[in-house]
Amino acid sequence: MISFGFTIYKFFQYFRSDLSPQDAERLLDPRGVALVMITIGVGALVLATLDYRQQMAILHERYRAYGPYRPSIALAIASMVAGLGVLGFVLVALRQ
Repeated sequence: MISFGFTIYKFFQYFRSDLSPQDAERLLDPRGVALVMITIGVGALVLATLDYRQQMAILHERYRAYGPYRPSIALAIASMVAGLGVLGFVLVALRQ
């Protein structure tokens, strides 16, 4: 969702010179669609990360014999992707 939203924004930015004044006053222009899609993608990633952490805490509590909780590569990658999503959101939001 994050990359698709950013791609939609860049695609329509390329064709922006063809917009008439009527098109500029739409409820949701390409920039708005991109912001919504990026927000949905980052929000879903954050919710999935929180659920992952909760599930890992439950597993760690129930199965203490398997050793201590170790850092997760999936959590690190999810954090990096969420950071890139926030950066993409800021770039699209600040671009006029």
